[in-house]
Amino acid sequence: MRIWASGTTIDVSAADLGNFWLRTGATTGSETMYVRAFDGTAWGNWDSFTLTSTNIAPTATANDHTLNAAEWAKLVNWTTSFDADGDVITKYQI
Repeated sequence: MRIWASGTTIDVSAADLGNFWLRTGATTGSETMYVRAFDGTAWGNWDSFTLTSTNIAPTATANDHTLNAAEWAKLVNWTTSFDADGDVITKYQI
């Protein structure tokens, strides 16, 4: 993996275009990017496109429970969580 600075022009051969991957930013938002083609003699005009980073917030649920006075229980047994876009759950707030 290689990371280029903003504003860098990256040359990619037509044969390698299928192996060129883009990754969105680490936070939600959008970036304007540009692409153009070369035919061996001249470059075409730049065409802009927007690359948007999204994130669906996870959900956590817990059912109601009853404990005896001074009884301990593990919350992990009562909770479930789900992240629609597959992000790993790293923390909870209670």
